[in-house]
Amino acid sequence: MKKEDLTQSSIERDMGQKTYVTPEYTQKERDYFGSMKTKLRTAQENRDKVHEEFDGLTYYDYYRANERFANTILEQTKNKGTKDFKSGTLRTKLNAYLSTITNLNLAGEINSFDKNNLPVKSLGRAMEDIIFRINEVSNDEEAKEMRQYELLKQGTIFVETLWEEKYSIQKKITSGGLGKIDTTWTSEFKKDKEEISKRILSGLSVYLGNINQYDINKQPYIYTVEVIDYDIAKQLYGKWDRWGSVTTDEQFFSGENQLGSPWRLIDDSNTKNKVEVIKYQSLPDNEYQVILNGIPMLPVGFPIPWGFDRCSIVQQNLEPIAFNFAYGKSFIFNNKNLVQVLDEMLKLSVLKTNKSFQPARINQTGKRITPDMFLPGKMVEGIMKGQVPLVDDNDAIGVTNAEFAMIGQIKGFVDANTVSQTYGGAQEEGGSVTATQIIELQRQAKIMMGITILACTLLEKKITENMLDIVLDKWFEPLDTKLDEARGMIKNTYRQITRERNLGSAGKGLSIVGVAEENVPAESIRDAEDNLQERYGFPVRISIINKKELETRKIFFYVVVTAKDKNTSETQKIMLVDMFKVLIGFGLPVNTDYMSEVLGEVYEMDGNKLFTKTQPQPQMEGDVSGNAQGATPDSSNITPNVSASLQASTEK
Repeated sequence: MKKEDLTQSSIERDMGQKTYVTPEYTQKERDYFGSMKTKLRTAQENRDKVHEEFDGLTYYDYYRANERFANTILEQTKNKGTKDFKSGTLRTKLNAYLSTITNLNLAGEINSFDKNNLPVKSLGRAMEDIIFRINEVSNDEEAKEMRQYELLKQGTIFVETLWEEKYSIQKKITSGGLGKIDTTWTSEFKKDKEEISKRILSGLSVYLGNINQYDINKQPYIYTVEVIDYDIAKQLYGKWDRWGSVTTDEQFFSGENQLGSPWRLIDDSNTKNKVEVIKYQSLPDNEYQVILNGIPMLPVGFPIPWGFDRCSIVQQNLEPIAFNFAYGKSFIFNNKNLVQVLDEMLKLSVLKTNKSFQPARINQTGKRITPDMFLPGKMVEGIMKGQVPLVDDNDAIGVTNAEFAMIGQIKGFVDANTVSQTYGGAQEEGGSVTATQIIELQRQAKIMMGITILACTLLEKKITENMLDIVLDKWFEPLDTKLDEARGMIKNTYRQITRERNLGSAGKGLSIVGVAEENVPAESIRDAEDNLQERYGFPVRISIINKKELETRKIFFYVVVTAKDKNTSETQKIMLVDMFKVLIGFGLPVNTDYMSEVLGEVYEMDGNKLFTKTQPQPQMEGDVSGNAQGATPDSSNITPNVSASLQASTEK
């Protein structure tokens, strides 16, 4: 783009006593943004029309139906005397699935390789620790549960992963204080924090350029539409050049969406006094644009800012509908038909039971009578026996055995398509269920849930891959500078994370990951680990990533997510003991270091204390990051000063 195309002059538009300043666009910008509006409208129209893949519904109706069924929302009935009834079976089954998935460890394991395809194990572990700590600080465990719930409920989930810089008004009191009217202070709009943001996006706010393309990274373009408060928008975009042209005043908005005037893509009363944020991205064109209430905030053709070759939005489908359809089938729509039949049977059973208590009658008395005359203990005068007969003698029978059997049969169909009531934690349907039967039910349920577990695994893998790209792009930037008095020079300071983890045969300890601009001698790392271990009383492993070497060497990262139980099951413990018995029975030599490591993990204890060791064997790896091993931290809140320890070790 030419320099003159980027210059912005402003014109003022007077509306009564108010003045609005709007950017003056070049002809190139007018053509570009006009074409973009056409793309936005096309994707909106294609998604919001009726699709047979959504059972003949629009996506909006499909989305809202999933919400109603998942939350057992009752609807008003038109017939007098009848009430809507929902058993909540769908929600119960959905929660049974969700409970199983939340008990799985879906953390990503990161493997790193150099240009010769040789593993760089310590660097992969360091990246795992960084991402683990980021997730821990952001309370990702709860967010993960919400992701899995949304995936089950809607069949398709969109998660945006971005590096966000947030700004806020920071005030500092210069005189006076709390309760003093004459208090003065200074105000400054400055950066508050920067972090990796992982947000679940409502499916209603995401528009795909081609609804027949299954892979989101192959979409011609994609955009999101969100409405946020003005103050929140100011935190995110208040420092951008065109923020002064963003207004929420309705009198300046153009109904024709004219360029140069504020406009909105979605006309909704909830958008008043708020900011509609449109984020557009196109991988094929390498373009990114942010539009706030109709004002484009970036120049024409602005490149995608996150620096990796995939969308910032991760999409995962629960079950595919078709290879050439972008959305997936939800757990709700997969099972709603049978559950609706069950609910209808139960609703009619309630109605029939009520009818058996107060059946319809014929009034032959010639007098006005009311239903409460037939309540228990009611004294009725002036009416002879037989003057108020039943319309039909069968009305007093109630629900029959055949109808109970039908309800049971439908429940069986629902269980066969989802999970058994016993597996879901409900009372067994009848008779006693043995432990063997329960294990078999769990095995069958996991077979039924195979696709669901795979979808959740792929979702976490994609999110971890995006997070890894962001970490490589942003996490290694300097935080600040400080004076190195020993060397008399200014040095950059970088982020540092600590994580409690299993350190192999050393047992549980503290893993520390830091950043340096030069190679740190292995002896210095080992001395620093010894100093910290002596100070805090538990093993420490330090990984120092050489920033320059990481940028120059060709390192390839691969993320693997394996679904396994969070808490070790009793079955795993029994199998482990049986395996050791077999090894000992055959007289095979056993590696006690490895045995202690495995036992420590399975039994959640300090395996290092199980065996007496004659000589510890710390491991060092000479690659991008240095490591040593050391075995049980007393506190997870300790943040040792690694830089000071390394400097002291180096100066020896």
